[in-house]
Amino acid sequence: MTDKPKKIGQVRFIYRKTRHHRTFHATGAWATVTLQLEVQIALYNDLRLMPDEVTNRLMPEGGIGELVSTEPPETDSSALVLREVDVTFVISKEVAKSLMDVLRQMVEKVDEHIVNTATAVESPIGESEVS
Repeated sequence: MTDKPKKIGQVRFIYRKTRHHRTFHATGAWATVTLQLEVQIALYNDLRLMPDEVTNRLMPEGGIGELVSTEPPETDSSALVLREVDVTFVISKEVAKSLMDVLRQMVEKVDEHIVNTATAVESPIGESEVS
């Protein structure tokens, strides 16, 4: 007599961060479709340019005084923006759809939270995942 396999009613997922896990802040994203018809997305931060080095005068009492020069020399930095790309990932169309659903849910929860903050003292926003 053959035993019927038991049906599993639930599954538990355990999350572990890899040793290379990092958290990124993004001010924007750039995306394209790869030759393999996958979605390529890069998350970036728009930053003001920072000089490689600066030179300041020394005060007689030893403190740092006025700025003398920067390297490279300062220019009209309002026209220069460093778009620092922190991460690029490539995902399938199915994962992209799943990610869109998760992001939509998170935006709805943020909107809900904003509406409810006038009356709520503290409330968790919630979590979701892409599968």
